[in-house]
Amino acid sequence: MANIRSAKKRWRQSLKRRERNRVHAGAARTLITRARRLIMAGDASGAEEAVREAVASLDRAAQRGTIHSNNSSRRKSRLMKAYNLLVAETTAAAAEASEAPVEEPKKAASGRAGATKPKAATAKKAAAPKADAKAKPAPKAAAKKPATKPATKPAKK
Repeated sequence: MANIRSAKKRWRQSLKRRERNRVHAGAARTLITRARRLIMAGDASGAEEAVREAVASLDRAAQRGTIHSNNSSRRKSRLMKAYNLLVAETTAAAAEASEAPVEEPKKAASGRAGATKPKAATAKKAAAPKADAKAKPAPKAAAKKPATKPATKPAKK
């Protein structure tokens, strides 16, 4: 423990601040955990409210200085990414369930004369040999270095 009076006071202040900060940081952690559990369970409606509360708690903690604003932003981003993935999956599953298997419609002609390529032109293109993309270019002639280094200092005897 400190011996100087001002250092003792700073220590007492740090204990008070620590208790105050733990309340906000702990609440944010609890709400994030609750939101993540609802997301993992697949409960989109419950997760929406939990995510909203967690984001508000993180903003509150950052505003008070309990956590850094970048820390808050990073955690909110990760939480929203997980939530948005859940929403996308549920909407995709709902869309699949509601759709009956339907054949894809054929593309309509554009109305321009000669809008499609003749088959002969595509056959030529397919028959053309392709250059190997991974073929290495021919090596360049390297400049030869002198066999020995030029002497810059006189040799000592």
